[in-house]
Amino acid sequence: YSGGPRLLHVKPAVPPEQPVPPEQPLPPEQPEPRGPQVPAVGRDAHALAWHVIEADPEIVGGELGVYVLADPDALLEGMDDDSFRASDERMPYYALVWPTGEALAKAVLRTSGWAGQRVLDLGCGVAPEGLAAASRGARLTCLDWAPEAEPLVRKSAVRLGVRLER
Repeated sequence: YSGGPRLLHVKPAVPPEQPVPPEQPLPPEQPEPRGPQVPAVGRDAHALAWHVIEADPEIVGGELGVYVLADPDALLEGMDDDSFRASDERMPYYALVWPTGEALAKAVLRTSGWAGQRVLDLGCGVAPEGLAAASRGARLTCLDWAPEAEPLVRKSAVRLGVRLER
């Protein structure tokens, strides 16, 4: 990978202007899997699911959530050792919400004083913390090593009414 980290600049969601479309087409949203998991063979490795962080009528749209990969393990399915090493042995960590990120996003939603503040979300992944701050009026910059994180963050921002800029 030679592109280096990717920067996203987010403006507060007050009021949302025309959303910026993602740079590349994204697959349709998939419901979160229920019941026993089936083997990853044949599953869409790029299917998306909406992960709700917090439901709150004070949030634009009534909830804060982010798009995640419905099945991040499917990205690894079928990779042999050589192709895994060729991918810099990177796991799709960017594609899911970590428990600490979810807890921090909820804490951000419960606090005030975000309007107009500049926030840097390093290693943002799907950016639950940063998008929580942006939903409260913060000016947000997101940074992640994985370029695959950017379209997920952009799609989430559009759904939340948060405007992204380069």
